[in-house]
Amino acid sequence: MGLIFEMRHCAFVMCDEEFSVSNERKIFCSDRCRGRHHALINGEEAEMIRIENNMIIANYRILKAQRVGRVFRRTELRLLGYDLEYCSRYTINRAAGDTVTLWCYDLGLKVSETGYQLVSA
Repeated sequence: MGLIFEMRHCAFVMCDEEFSVSNERKIFCSDRCRGRHHALINGEEAEMIRIENNMIIANYRILKAQRVGRVFRRTELRLLGYDLEYCSRYTINRAAGDTVTLWCYDLGLKVSETGYQLVSA
């Protein structure tokens, strides 16, 4: 019993290559097309994640250079280069009157009426 070959078109949108295949799972004509396809699909998303992670790292470095317990005003944080839009996570402490803490890895800013207090995990 011999192998059955089927003719297919490459799944990469910029390739119009037709190839024969015996494996039903193969959808790209070459490894190059497979790699280019996935780079095209995932490239923009990965770039956005890289940008956000770099901003969080920059915020972390700013906090790490400060003393734990210090209270900042929003304008002070901006002058230091801290961007409040980027944090790795946030927590809400319901027991302490719904206080919000913005975290950059293990350092956080506890939000209060008087400002942002630097805390450590």
